[in-house]
Amino acid sequence: MRSLLFNNLRAHARRYVATGVAIAISVAFVLAALSFGVAIKDSLSQGVRDTYEGSSVVIDVSGGDITDQQLAAASDTVRGVDGVNAVIVQRVTYLELSHNGKRLGASVKSGNPAPLHQPKLSEGTMPSDSGTIAIPTSTADALGLKVGDKVHVATAMSSESMEMDLTVSGLVDAGGLLSNAAAVTNDQTALEGGYVSKVFVIANQGVDASELTTRIAAKLDNTSYSVQTSEAATQADLDRINMDSATTTAMIMVFPAIAIVVALIVVSTTFQVTVEQRRRELALLRCVGATGKQVKRLLLQETLLVGLVGSAIGLALGCVFVGLGLWASGISDTFVEALGTVRPLTALLVLVFGTLLTVLAGRKPAKGVTRIPPLAALQAEDGQPGAKSRRRYGFTIIATLLTVAGLGAAWYGISMVHSGEDANLELGFLCALGGMMFGLVGTVMVASLLLPTIVRILGAPLRGVVGSLAAQNSVRNKSRTAATGTSVVIGITLVVLMLVGAVSLRTTLTTQIDSSFPVDLTVSRTAVSDDSYLTADQIDAISKIDGVAATVPVAQSAGTVTSADVPSAQTVVVDDVDLSSVAHNPISQVPEGSVFVSEGDVAGSTATVCIASTCKDLSVKVSDRAEAGTVLVNPADFVALGGNTQDVSSLVVKLTDDADVESVVTSINGVSDSLNAQGAAQERQMYENAINVALMVVVALLGVAVLVALVGVSNTLSLSVVERTRENGLLRAMGLTRRNMVTMLGVESVLVSLAAALTGTGLGILFGWIALESLPLNVSSMVLVIPWMQLAGVIALAIVAALLASIIPGRKAGRVSPVQALAHE
Repeated sequence: MRSLLFNNLRAHARRYVATGVAIAISVAFVLAALSFGVAIKDSLSQGVRDTYEGSSVVIDVSGGDITDQQLAAASDTVRGVDGVNAVIVQRVTYLELSHNGKRLGASVKSGNPAPLHQPKLSEGTMPSDSGTIAIPTSTADALGLKVGDKVHVATAMSSESMEMDLTVSGLVDAGGLLSNAAAVTNDQTALEGGYVSKVFVIANQGVDASELTTRIAAKLDNTSYSVQTSEAATQADLDRINMDSATTTAMIMVFPAIAIVVALIVVSTTFQVTVEQRRRELALLRCVGATGKQVKRLLLQETLLVGLVGSAIGLALGCVFVGLGLWASGISDTFVEALGTVRPLTALLVLVFGTLLTVLAGRKPAKGVTRIPPLAALQAEDGQPGAKSRRRYGFTIIATLLTVAGLGAAWYGISMVHSGEDANLELGFLCALGGMMFGLVGTVMVASLLLPTIVRILGAPLRGVVGSLAAQNSVRNKSRTAATGTSVVIGITLVVLMLVGAVSLRTTLTTQIDSSFPVDLTVSRTAVSDDSYLTADQIDAISKIDGVAATVPVAQSAGTVTSADVPSAQTVVVDDVDLSSVAHNPISQVPEGSVFVSEGDVAGSTATVCIASTCKDLSVKVSDRAEAGTVLVNPADFVALGGNTQDVSSLVVKLTDDADVESVVTSINGVSDSLNAQGAAQERQMYENAINVALMVVVALLGVAVLVALVGVSNTLSLSVVERTRENGLLRAMGLTRRNMVTMLGVESVLVSLAAALTGTGLGILFGWIALESLPLNVSSMVLVIPWMQLAGVIALAIVAALLASIIPGRKAGRVSPVQALAHE
């Protein structure tokens, strides 16, 4: 049997190629997903260990409201504890770094003296005095800085704004996934107003950390301080990392799981057709004395070897993908180091998994052969192996129940989310998510039953010999058409779901932002600026910046508001200009004769508004447009009060649709160091970038499942060519050319893929809407957007891929001469 096994593998090698490819892709995907999860966990874990490296005891002060004086007193107390060598207070703040007109925010912390962890420097040294700073290499690249350059530092976190110039002493490399903060000396003024991250205690040599922790805790005797050994703090953070990384890995593994399901369908279909095509061969083995168990064992051994070879190839590909991916992303410094994240046990388990997956897919077809009597199998075939199918009432009932129950649960969960009760948000989301998953499985099962009918409808308009033959051949084997199309449906459904969900979510969030903050950017003077107003030259320069569509200046004058019903803090008068040319949503302007205030009991009240010596009584209205300490008046009233429209306090900016917000903000800040541009455009682009990146990654991952499905299309066509050899030879003998043969198979593949793509697109839109409505977001309304152009691109891509998948089978069918084909058994 062993020689027969290897002879069979050689004889039917071409039939098993697509099976091996599907298994290899799935195994590589699983290995890459698991290894990336391990790499993320290792990188974060190393960051945790680096945080506590060199310390014996760590004091956490984040749980209490502790003043600097209390912290200083506590530090002195800890220094006096027997066994303490040093106490290091690590502070963290947020600074704005600027250089050559470019600005960038950065976290800044006090540098760690030895023996605490020392960041890795690409060049230069750590700060040695209060006039130096070490910054991350990514920050230096963004600002165009190098060692020895001056960087302007500003912060508003302290009670008094601060600005200074510091010299870059070194560039800090980011370690793995963790971005290193900029570092300054502990006595740096820039740290004032920040918060205390950790208090590290270094023990004398030979002092037990646990005993020292107990002594320190007894001395402090304050519930605001959390004292524990550095080892315990490290383990606590590692436990949290392990839990988070387990969740991350589980989320990542969703995509390989989808690819595996598709691969199972492809592999099972391949084996089923292959076994059917070998009925006469297998029956002959039964006639010469082989038992049913021996034939079944022979087929399972074939699937075992195919699975083993395919899994081994996938393992090698997965290792290459992991090495290149981790190296390119910067998680690992070298390709060899990245390969170290592939654990030998993980690789072995993935290899075994891929092999067993193949055996599982081939077990049912192999078992079915043993039920066929040898004499029945030797009878002439009807040319449509496997075409006879029984009506699967049980399958239909299960599919219907899953669909109805899943969609019902999703609808109920959505109603809970939109009930307005906060307590129902999380439960409603989970209910809708669970219902959507069951509904998705049910609708895909229903789609598999309907696919042959959809293919027949799409092929009905085709005319001519080639078109008619292709339409009929595409549905001759309904079970194979359904299985092949279902794998494509799954991939297309998930891709479209993500496209519709992401585009709709992006539109919903930007609509909400536009509603709350209808303008893109507001340019004003910084808090430390000597001048309160923008100059005409600055306004002109900003209006000419690439990406700026329109600007509207807003004037401001110091004034007073006298009213018993309006808080006395209203001391600044701002001109309320017409912002319709720069606003995304309509903004109600202050009517002439009225004034907008931020708060107060204004029912029927009147306020006396004065600028210098000119006063006017205005009707008071409360509006969220007015900030505390300011009032808004109509331009006509502003001029009547003596306000100077040339005293421009801020400039409202509208950006073009294709503008890069970061580039525009950098250019505006480059006009003058005293200018600061902020607004909803930054938040809007942040959401867009996050959604676009997530969408790109998810669609790329789902693309693997679609690729496996298309391998199944090619495999099905190849097997169809083999089983229809005599038929194709007859067609060639009757005048069908090679080009006609290639065209016929191309049309067959397009019909199946088009039916699957259209079905998947419809299901994707449905479940994209369900996913959007189930999100517990605090927005006024969800906006469903169907990106028709992108969906058309997905369908077109599926058709093109199907055509490419049909080329090899078509050329193979065309190369066989009519005489050889007619002589084929």
